[in-house]
Amino acid sequence: MELRYAQGIRLGALTFDPVGRVPSAFWTHRPVRRVQAGQTLASAPLAATWSDVLGVPFGGSVVAGGFRLELIPSGYGPGGAAVIATRNGHRTLILGPVSPRCEAQPAESLVLFAADTLAPDDDWLSAARMGGTLRLIPRDAGAALAISEALTAAGVPHRRPAWLVAGAGEGPKSARVTLSFTGEGRPVDARPQADEAFLAAYAHSTGAERIYVHGPRAEALSHRLKDAGMSSRVLAAPAQLPLAGLHPVSSR
Repeated sequence: MELRYAQGIRLGALTFDPVGRVPSAFWTHRPVRRVQAGQTLASAPLAATWSDVLGVPFGGSVVAGGFRLELIPSGYGPGGAAVIATRNGHRTLILGPVSPRCEAQPAESLVLFAADTLAPDDDWLSAARMGGTLRLIPRDAGAALAISEALTAAGVPHRRPAWLVAGAGEGPKSARVTLSFTGEGRPVDARPQADEAFLAAYAHSTGAERIYVHGPRAEALSHRLKDAGMSSRVLAAPAQLPLAGLHPVSSR
């Protein structure tokens, strides 16, 4: 079995967090836009907020694409999950965006996503406190939840997507602050993402023999892992990398 970086992280028939249309997709988090797939899977809480998505429960396991899938809460937005995919006793732990609340699990292979750096804080919360009409546009659902929690803690009434906080409602219709993925507004980063120091410590805790890194800061994270005495390799399309001792095969 091979791990492929092509339109996302592909393991067997499943592509995790795809960037283009694929036959079968697994989403570890909720992006602003979800690309098309023949079949889509996600954690049960996340799947409940989407249409035509098969939900996988936390604390259990399912078989999909020839793998046994187990989900770990990633702490990144509503229903965010890391995934352990097991075949023939070989455990591959796949992380999309994660927060520092994601717990490490033992695995033979580990895939890490290295996000781009956070945009500088432009003091959007002070602007929201001022009481004027304001539309906030987050980067993804992880950022949206962090923004909503900050507004709630600051006592700022706000409107938000119905899927964002289950059972909490959309907020008062009279609220001058709106949180939305669509329309014109003030971009706010606020992603609760783990930094490179956390990811390096996380990788060490898994005991993984093979570590693969992808994303905007993959090279920087890979260097940090190597400096800490771990072996890592950067995934870049269309390379295929081996699992369980198989030799690399070109995807061209």
